[in-house]
Amino acid sequence: MQKINGEVVFSASDLVHFMECEHLSALDRLHLDAPMEKAKDSEEAELIQSRGFAHEKAYLEKAKLRQKNTSTLRRWATHGMLKSLRQWLR
Repeated sequence: MQKINGEVVFSASDLVHFMECEHLSALDRLHLDAPMEKAKDSEEAELIQSRGFAHEKAYLEKAKLRQKNTSTLRRWATHGMLKSLRQWLR
């Protein structure tokens, strides 16, 4: 989640956070206006993250080979879902 020209812009992770836990989204929104110090990731968390990124990259490459018209979340997310998230976070 970030502000661009004064407007809140959401990422795919923000949508996942919202679907999993409204409180997490509320904390993310608070952090946007009043940044809090972030805890350093543990070695285990960094390992999981790096493996997750590698998995996502490999999956996307396979999808591109199977289909010529792959899309990212930003292109196929419904306007209604994004509008609902924006309204809730304000």
